[in-house]
Amino acid sequence: MNQPNHVNMEIQRRADELGSRIGEDKRTRRYSARIRDAVSSRFRPNGVPRLAVRQRETTASPCNNRAPAFGDFEDGDWLLVAVDIIGYGSRPGHLQNYIRQAMYALVRQACDDSAVPWPAQQRRQDHGDGLLMALSYKATQRVVELFVPYLYAGLRRHNEVSADTTKIELRMAVHAGFVIRDDYALTGEAIVHLHRLLDAPAFRHAVARRRATLGVVASRRIYDDIIRPGRGLIDPDQYGRLLVANKETTAEAWVHMRYRRFEDFMDLARTA
Repeated sequence: MNQPNHVNMEIQRRADELGSRIGEDKRTRRYSARIRDAVSSRFRPNGVPRLAVRQRETTASPCNNRAPAFGDFEDGDWLLVAVDIIGYGSRPGHLQNYIRQAMYALVRQACDDSAVPWPAQQRRQDHGDGLLMALSYKATQRVVELFVPYLYAGLRRHNEVSADTTKIELRMAVHAGFVIRDDYALTGEAIVHLHRLLDAPAFRHAVARRRATLGVVASRRIYDDIIRPGRGLIDPDQYGRLLVANKETTAEAWVHMRYRRFEDFMDLARTA
């Protein structure tokens, strides 16, 4: 018996709808299976993410073959400049942060003014109350001749508009030698010698006694190669010899002072 047209159409519509639902259910099951497989592949049976486990296993040992954290650094002969903020630890925490930021700005501005390239991240090292930079040895003349007076000028201008609690005075050491960089920091005998000069009690005492805004200590190599020849604007007579004894280090160094105001010169003349 033939069904009426409208009945056949309704049967066909319901069949199509049922088939569509069956197809959607199949697609849903396949999609759910893929999600389940993907999630299970990222987790171990104990529920710990596999990626996190691999990262912990990779970083747990200091002897694994990780790529250097600071990018490329060519081991070799570098000019080393270190600066240290005088009296940094005696300031309150919020002032320490302000002074540290100002120190970075002054050092970077002095680099720009003296055409000394600001070192990339892998060639500088933050010390909290100071900074270490590894520069091309070709920049040594510019550092001694131009960077030092530009840095002093920046310090003088900063201190003129600053309260006593935010004024900045710096010690600075200049040396050169073979430097390498491992996963953690710049290192080498030259780095050790540089900090022996910077932290030497005799140098600290000389800077404090002269009440200098900027005290510079240079190693024998810097003195022999750059200062003693007196090229350009460098005046060797502005550097005085100082015997440095600090821990295992005993060495000759040459000291240069930049004073805060004219009265300091008068006080020094009266006590000479």
